[in-house]
Amino acid sequence: MFTFYPPLQAHWASTSGSRWFVVGTWLVTLNLVWTYRPGGRSIQASAPLGGVHDLDHLAMWSIASLGLAAEMLLMLIPWSLGWQRGTDPLLARTLFWFTGHPIVYFWLLPTYVSWYPWCHGRRGANCLATLMARGSFILFLLLSNTGGPAPSSLRTPALGRAGSFTHAFLTFAVFFPSLLTFFNVVASLESGARARGGRGLLAWFASYLE
Repeated sequence: MFTFYPPLQAHWASTSGSRWFVVGTWLVTLNLVWTYRPGGRSIQASAPLGGVHDLDHLAMWSIASLGLAAEMLLMLIPWSLGWQRGTDPLLARTLFWFTGHPIVYFWLLPTYVSWYPWCHGRRGANCLATLMARGSFILFLLLSNTGGPAPSSLRTPALGRAGSFTHAFLTFAVFFPSLLTFFNVVASLESGARARGGRGLLAWFASYLE
């Protein structure tokens, strides 16, 4: 991480290797998009929930990684090769955290999507609202990338007050798809428990302890 933080400078081979790693992930995204578009039908309509998650997951990374790619290609590699005498640390860190901030949700989404098959396989509860689950994935994609580098750059002058406020609001807005996921998972568990005979305000939960 710190080799992407000027004025620390990495060897040009290290930075170039990281660039090709990022390009490789883009190829994985393109392959997945091609795989989940059978017969020209809409991805949202034709792919299972796990497939929609995978597409959303890699699309999130592909968009987020543009900041890191721009930093490497336009700033760090020319600098490490000696083609330019210096670079702009503030711009470099802003581009880095354009990538770094959405990675938090990139790690979080696999946990969220794992709850749905867990509900079905271990508790016999089907996803109550598949459309809500798919919509929450799309909201994560939109809000995580538009949130940008703000949480890691709020105390720097790179964004300004208006930019910091906007990005902070979008970052807090990620709460809404998290809330949708929480509601959907708990409602699915309740629906499955009641189908098995659970009753009452909380008695349905007891059916999972039997």
